[in-house]
Amino acid sequence: MCGITGFFNIPEISNSKSIDSLFESISHRGPDLNKHFVEENSIYFLFSRLSIIDLSSAGDQPMISKSGNSIIIFNGEIYNHLEIRDKINKDLKISWNGHSDTETLLESIEYYGIDILNEIRGMYSICFYDRKKNQLILINDRFGEKPLYYSINEKNFFFSSDIKSFNYQKRKINPIALKYFFRDNCIKSPLSIWKNVNKIKPGEIINIQLDIENKIVKKVQHSNYWLSNNKKTKDISKDPLDKLTDKLDTILNEVISNQLIADVPVGCFLSGGVDSSLVTAIASKNSPNMKTFSIGFNDKRFDEAPFSEKIAEHLHTDHHSKYFTKEDAVEITKKIPFIYGEPYSDSSQLPTILLSNFASKYVKVSLTGDGGDELFGGYHRYNLIPSIWKTSKLIPLPFKILSNKFLRLLSPYSFKTLSFFLKIINKKYSDTLYLESKLEELSESLMSKNFLEMSISISNHLPLNYNPHVVKGNYPINENLKNEHYYDENNISESLMTYDVENYLPNDLLVKTDRASMHYGLEARMPYLDHIVFNFCRSLPLKYKINKSESKIILKNLLYRYVPKKLFERPKRGFVVPLANLVLDENIWIKKLLNEKKIIRQGILNYDLVKKEVESFIKGNYLNQYILWDIIMFQQWYDYNEDKIS
Repeated sequence: MCGITGFFNIPEISNSKSIDSLFESISHRGPDLNKHFVEENSIYFLFSRLSIIDLSSAGDQPMISKSGNSIIIFNGEIYNHLEIRDKINKDLKISWNGHSDTETLLESIEYYGIDILNEIRGMYSICFYDRKKNQLILINDRFGEKPLYYSINEKNFFFSSDIKSFNYQKRKINPIALKYFFRDNCIKSPLSIWKNVNKIKPGEIINIQLDIENKIVKKVQHSNYWLSNNKKTKDISKDPLDKLTDKLDTILNEVISNQLIADVPVGCFLSGGVDSSLVTAIASKNSPNMKTFSIGFNDKRFDEAPFSEKIAEHLHTDHHSKYFTKEDAVEITKKIPFIYGEPYSDSSQLPTILLSNFASKYVKVSLTGDGGDELFGGYHRYNLIPSIWKTSKLIPLPFKILSNKFLRLLSPYSFKTLSFFLKIINKKYSDTLYLESKLEELSESLMSKNFLEMSISISNHLPLNYNPHVVKGNYPINENLKNEHYYDENNISESLMTYDVENYLPNDLLVKTDRASMHYGLEARMPYLDHIVFNFCRSLPLKYKINKSESKIILKNLLYRYVPKKLFERPKRGFVVPLANLVLDENIWIKKLLNEKKIIRQGILNYDLVKKEVESFIKGNYLNQYILWDIIMFQQWYDYNEDKIS
């Protein structure tokens, strides 16, 4: 795991002082070594190493192939690289310098070409340069686990693992990206916060043809070697649940045993939920006395640490818990602009940062449960939306608008009242956190034009074309979700899962985990995101993922073979953070950050709307805490980057 940066024909940063500055932006991703190489006095390759496999200098990058024809720098891990190496050994006589996955990857791409990506299992962002063809190729893994930002024009290009590397010159904020941020609490690829800087998409290949002599970029081609909705992977199995559970058990044991390979200590994040508990159970079976880590909250409504401790006790892991305090929240919040590099406001970033810091004191690699919800149907909306949409689309739009306006006239009391009575009438909702916020989002979602829009509306913060919008200026966005390749009215739940795999997972969840863990030199590995697991999941009948009252059916069926069912008989909470209690009561800090003169001078946000959100919250309307957190995170990012904004 590493940080990489590269550029072509940018003379103003081709000096030692600028190179040192560029290393400062990526060295947290690779604190063990900084090294760079210059090709033809015009292409620069920078590499910061976090040593995980082959700790010797034989694993250092940039790496040149045995033939001398190719150069590679890459960030990530190739879990089946020994299998790929065996394949090369059968076809080619080669004397290896070491046992690193980098060397395997370099020689395999040079010998077999890009098609070898179909056989590679891992997480990665790759820069491969063919010296003979003057061709540079940027590659992202199938699910977007590892980041890569880039800027390309006809004269030069620049790419990096970290968007802060682009601060070598002043840049303009991208208002379209900012509107997505205020809707989704993250920025949707291929956009970034900066104009003319993009983020590589999952499964994407960018082929850049260079003219070294004339120092120009001749041609740029974008293609995909992987699509999550590939129909070839979707032959639905007719096997019974127990037989399919056996198959999943075999697959996950093989995947997790591969991901435990490292020349440094390995542990597991253990939240106490289904996904991380199953990963931990299988990992501890393969590697006894596994170190596990969890975060707790002093507020019992949010605290799941006791559950993870009981699971750790059953699995005989070496468990470590850390309790999240208000002081932790305030300290971590100050670091967020540096850790994430661009505006990002998923509030579970706070405990994820604390957990990564905590775990990094014991291990250099940690397995996580990321991806389990999206692949196996873990979110309530996968069950909820199909039934609501079928009813909602039959109700005349004027009636829905009138009903929503009536509820909003009473808001926030209407949703609090509804929440109160729901918890009395149905015990299922008695422990549901922020139920009033969810009811408000549900009410708003009834105006949706299609089921994907409804799903986004239920979880979004501020609609893209909300009027007036907190982002100043007129930037209408036409997002026609019905034209997306995964839109299928006959298979709504599966469409929602595919949408999340291609959007919510790479743009939000993987950003959260990657940036937090790598800030502390910790490599996070995600077994559910092995494409063999994904392909198996695509072959499952929907009834083995969700039904009217259950989610992640096959995953739970397997989990209960390792851990008693009674340890999971509780409502799903997720990584919910008590924002109001931890951070948002810091009124003095908020007022300083959201100062009227400053916001008006910056000219990015509509101050009247900012003021309205702050005053509403101070009066006790906590329904808007997430929008307010978005505003706070953007303003903090702006303050941190003000001297880089043109």
